[in-house]
Amino acid sequence: MDAPKTCPTCGGVVTQAIAQRSLPVPVRPSIRGIAHDVARRRMDVTVDEIFMGGRERRIVTARHEVMWEGRKAGWSYPMIARRFPSPSPKREFMDHTSVIFGVSQHAKRRRQAIMALVASDNARSASRHGLRFVDGRA
Repeated sequence: MDAPKTCPTCGGVVTQAIAQRSLPVPVRPSIRGIAHDVARRRMDVTVDEIFMGGRERRIVTARHEVMWEGRKAGWSYPMIARRFPSPSPKREFMDHTSVIFGVSQHAKRRRQAIMALVASDNARSASRHGLRFVDGRA
């Protein structure tokens, strides 16, 4: 008799009934694949720069965006951290708290960009109707 098959994700036993179902298996994109997408969208940074650990603003913001996208895709903070080399020679890879900080910074930048867009849209809409903003209110 053959040994029972195990699930590659969770390690559980796969029964015959489960094996016969043809359910789509969700595929999580790799961190490097996410970095390729970010580099392609931004066009001011390369994938190698994202993973090298440079401290230029364009590189750091791209790295934070990769971390945020990875978190959105379902990666845990420690799993994301293991994909980035540490800037410190004492450690092999980045600490997970650096990833938490990067994700929060990117989320903050996104909120600020959205608020600026909403404010400019409100200002345009208000000016079309002959209103003007005083202290942030129409």
